[in-house]
Amino acid sequence: MTEKKDLTEHLEELRRRIIYILIFFFISVVISYFFSAKLLSLFLLRNLTLHFFTPLEPFLARIYVSLFSGIIVTLPFFLFHLFIFLWPALLENEKGLVFYFVLFGVVAFGVGAYLGYRFLLPLAVKVLFSFGKGIAEETIGINNFLKFSIFLILGSGSVMEVPVITFYLARSGIVDTELLLSKWRYAVIIILVFAAIITPTVDPITLFLVSLPIIGLYLLSILFAKIARR
Repeated sequence: MTEKKDLTEHLEELRRRIIYILIFFFISVVISYFFSAKLLSLFLLRNLTLHFFTPLEPFLARIYVSLFSGIIVTLPFFLFHLFIFLWPALLENEKGLVFYFVLFGVVAFGVGAYLGYRFLLPLAVKVLFSFGKGIAEETIGINNFLKFSIFLILGSGSVMEVPVITFYLARSGIVDTELLLSKWRYAVIIILVFAAIITPTVDPITLFLVSLPIIGLYLLSILFAKIARR
């Protein structure tokens, strides 16, 4: 009976925290919508004119950017509740490990998202547009451009988690440098598949631009694993 009661209490707490996160996300999206025009202006690259082709597209563009903003704002709140939920089940030597994992995870995602927005997005647009010069004039729909940008930014933030996750897996003894080095061929294939999933286009140039930094992060992860094992 005690175990059932404990399990029920844990499930109830989990349900409550999920509701808190969803409410926070909803409020974040609603507030972001009132600033969606300014948020949209952040996606406007220099010398790039965006167009809309249906009456509904400007509204959908605001929804897309509001959802994107809601995800970014809710991520730390989600990780905080995940940390608090797991805290009672952790041993004393695990609590510090999980705390820094959450902290570094948030920082790494933020850095990756910023680098994707600030450097990777303009570079990807410049390189991809260069293939159309002398062939056709670019006419970019605002929603297609937003989808491309959001996938690229979120993907950049996600891949920056690789060294952090690898460090803590190595610290916990789950993986080591020998395993990472011996499986590098499989890792490259997985990275290419992942890059193909997070990029909304199917051209090989975008795939190369996205996958190359991830492969670099994989190599960095091996270094992090060595440091963790020491």
